[in-house]
Amino acid sequence: EPSLITNQALTYVFEGITDDGRYYVSATFPLVAPILPADFSPEEAAKRGFDPAFRLPDRAAERKYADYFKRTARELEQLPPDKFQPDLARLNNLLSSLNIRGRD
Repeated sequence: EPSLITNQALTYVFEGITDDGRYYVSATFPLVAPILPADFSPEEAAKRGFDPAFRLPDRAAERKYADYFKRTARELEQLPPDKFQPDLARLNNLLSSLNIRGRD
């Protein structure tokens, strides 16, 4: 669905398997990135050059949205971990410190 990428929906997702392969681990945390708007609004859409009412399959709108999506993803990937709230390095440390013991 074409919509602005916002802090309202930004999420850190972790999925993994314990070292012994016995357990699946999943964690999600809401995130905030300084480069994203708080939420979708017509004003935020206009700032980014979008008509908030645009609908696909308008080919020009599809290309414009694809470019916006790629650009925003690149910008998020280039942000240092400490620019996110909470700090991504802290989340990584928290998750790597988990010690899961099953019942034997």
